[in-house]
Amino acid sequence: MEAPPYDELPVNSWENDEEDANELRSFFKATGLARNACLAHLLQLAVKDASTQCQIVMQLVKKLTEVITFFNRSSHHSTKLKERAGYSLVKPCTTRWNSLYLGFQRLQQSSNLNKEETVAESVNAILQEARPQPSLRKKSTPKTNKGSQTDELPNRLSKVPVGFTQADITNMKTIVELLQPLADLTDQLQADKITSSIVIPGIISAVASLEEIEVDEGDDFDELDDFKQNLISCVVDRFTKLTGTAFKTQTKSNPKNKSTTCEVTGESYDEDGLDRDDHSKATKKTTSIFSVDVFHDRNFILATLLDPRLKHEPFKADFLDDNSALHGKLPSLDYVKNVLKDYAQMAKAASVVTTNSESVDDTSDEAPPVNKKTKKSVFSMIAARKKNDSLPEMFEEVDRYLNLPLARQDDCPILYWKSEAERLSTLATLSQRFLSIPASSGAVERLFSVAGAIGRSQRACIRISTMEKALCVRQYLINKHHQVNG
Repeated sequence: MEAPPYDELPVNSWENDEEDANELRSFFKATGLARNACLAHLLQLAVKDASTQCQIVMQLVKKLTEVITFFNRSSHHSTKLKERAGYSLVKPCTTRWNSLYLGFQRLQQSSNLNKEETVAESVNAILQEARPQPSLRKKSTPKTNKGSQTDELPNRLSKVPVGFTQADITNMKTIVELLQPLADLTDQLQADKITSSIVIPGIISAVASLEEIEVDEGDDFDELDDFKQNLISCVVDRFTKLTGTAFKTQTKSNPKNKSTTCEVTGESYDEDGLDRDDHSKATKKTTSIFSVDVFHDRNFILATLLDPRLKHEPFKADFLDDNSALHGKLPSLDYVKNVLKDYAQMAKAASVVTTNSESVDDTSDEAPPVNKKTKKSVFSMIAARKKNDSLPEMFEEVDRYLNLPLARQDDCPILYWKSEAERLSTLATLSQRFLSIPASSGAVERLFSVAGAIGRSQRACIRISTMEKALCVRQYLINKHHQVNG
């Protein structure tokens, strides 16, 4: 599809978010472009949903944030931490993917100075040194006036945060183990390669890995096990429901009038079933969440089928455990095969129309033919029969492709379809369309940052075509460097 002219692109006035959203929707509708969600960001929203419901996770995030703030405000102690541990701390934030996982994982890494000491232990040691010693504390404590009930601690002591206990470190280890499958999937979805085909098997694999993790028995077993179950349910809700059908709700009861709020409708009712009036004190909080049903999205279904390393394996009945949270969420094998055949039929018809239009354009300069009554020849019936037989041939192409053995995991699907372009021409055409869909905006954002570094103020007059060539040359040199050193 040809890109629209630059002056037809929507201009963001930054005045009203609703107006900007409507303008963006009208632009996509007018140009026919498809707007896909960033699935890596959607996965992080699922992690955020589960984390905010777990008190242990939020307490550890608060403690880690206080420790990072202390080191950021003290260059002396920050230097000591880098010299002793060899690392700086990672702050969990909403603008960085996997920041919660990376922040807790950094505390479990081994220090450079002492391999038997973790970064969390190094942090505790430096915080202990930063606190005043008992003898100094006694000398620095001001005398209390008559009638005073409390003594104020020195300002220096009050600024030093509390370190991490052994229970905190144990809980962080469990949390990191639970977040690792989702962090790995996030990195795969934002990679600079084909990503649309790994969405469906990636979600299945991540949920299966979460379900296999066993939470160790301990004081916080119940809450951490609830965090695991919430993590699974949040991922399933974000990737199996359409926007507007999934809701987060909180039910609050009023002990004074013994009324409860309905989770779905929000209507207040008594324990005897009678509705209350609008003045009831029962409250509710219902929030619609954004979600994408990737298992019934034809873009991701076809991308998975057209990946020679996967094909229809993720859609087989025995691919999922019966007790899995995704059981019953996937389409059937016959359904996905029919989807592939339908799109192959449309691609075949489109190629025939394109071929006919090209032949008409070639003969357009010739003199118009004289209207003569055409006579049916002996071969007309054979030609019509051959045209009707093209549909079974196309279906045979789909079955032949699905029956071929799977490609190796390290094979490139692009090179595979390049070699099979003649034998599987219709499917090769479809692969160019559906395998090129990015599952995340990460690759585009990185490319935008590189382009911004090239187009600085001293190169303000650089042409867009020149910048595109510079980006291609840069990527070529990077690939060549990896091939030489790899």
